[in-house]
Amino acid sequence: MAYDAFSICYHGFDPETSPMKIQHLFPPAIALLLISCNPVGPYNANANPNVDITAAIAQAAAQQKLVLLEFGANWCPDCRKLGESLKLPPLSDVIAENFIVVPVDVGNFDANLDVVEKYGNPIAMGIPAIVVIGPDNRVLFTSDAGELANARNMSEQAVLEFFQGVVRVARAQSD
Repeated sequence: MAYDAFSICYHGFDPETSPMKIQHLFPPAIALLLISCNPVGPYNANANPNVDITAAIAQAAAQQKLVLLEFGANWCPDCRKLGESLKLPPLSDVIAENFIVVPVDVGNFDANLDVVEKYGNPIAMGIPAIVVIGPDNRVLFTSDAGELANARNMSEQAVLEFFQGVVRVARAQSD
């Protein structure tokens, strides 16, 4: 077996059976390899979204906000793009004013499926997908038609306008 970046990422590196010893790999190359195998993004595979959602509901009730469930995965470029967009003004201002955000990692469409199903399978048409719930855990909005599945090609203005519309719809539903 060749020990190039692809092989190590997808087949694993076994230092016990490998003719190439780990110390022979140049340290920056190891760091780059680890980054490429585990893309950094807004989703924590070790999080417990049920616990996070319960805490977010309590926080939203206390702050008179809504809860934004952001379904996606770190391997997904559209999900990473949406995650970045949510942190940039003026969208970050809209988000902070209206929502407590809970990222929900869906892995390769095989993680946290209980949460996905509980909120109506918003990922059926692609990720990222969002669901807005009120402090009573009632669904107020869902992007179940894949509205954000092409987020990397949406302008910052288009994403802002989308979320401004989400706020209007969700607030009207919560009254």
